[in-house]
Amino acid sequence: MRLLVVYPYAPYPVNLGTFQRTFHLLRELARLHQVDFFCLDEERAAEPHRDVFSAFCQRVHFQPFFHPPWPRLFPDRLLNPVPTTLRHWEDPAATAAAAANTDLPDLDAHRWKHRVFVIDTPATTAPAYQAQAAALLPAWPGLRERDLHILTRDSAPAFRVRLVGKDGGVKLDQSTPVSVSDLFALIDAMPMRRAEQK
Repeated sequence: MRLLVVYPYAPYPVNLGTFQRTFHLLRELARLHQVDFFCLDEERAAEPHRDVFSAFCQRVHFQPFFHPPWPRLFPDRLLNPVPTTLRHWEDPAATAAAAANTDLPDLDAHRWKHRVFVIDTPATTAPAYQAQAAALLPAWPGLRERDLHILTRDSAPAFRVRLVGKDGGVKLDQSTPVSVSDLFALIDAMPMRRAEQK
């Protein structure tokens, strides 16, 4: 199972009880599942510990975050229907970054017509993207035969590839380039693909 774990802080170093619980929970989840870790990072305090989390998480995203100043008690806090503690954690940039880590583009136009291989990359010059593109280019006839549409989105937080089936379900989700042989084997094992070959 692929999980996105979101924390309001990076639980490291494990010198507090809360950090111990949340760090070990995250690590145990990663033993059983593919875990992407997203956390708010006040004052860039988490960045030096990135390798600690990268050792067991598929992807790690530290979102820079700064608490806004507390509003005045009256009238801002007393007369506002949204609790102040919730508004204190609001950050549109963090919301957008979390969405970028999870959201697929709108693929309704491809449903039941194409399989879609979505490539998210920080830039088309990134080594992982270059490796993926180099693997796909000579395999173009096989991609076309399998009704596979390639969709690349740059400016993503990290490299990620996903294969979306004709039914709209995600069949593959990983943070490293996928070989063409593995991609074709996965597609060719799908019931819909086997029916197409009859």
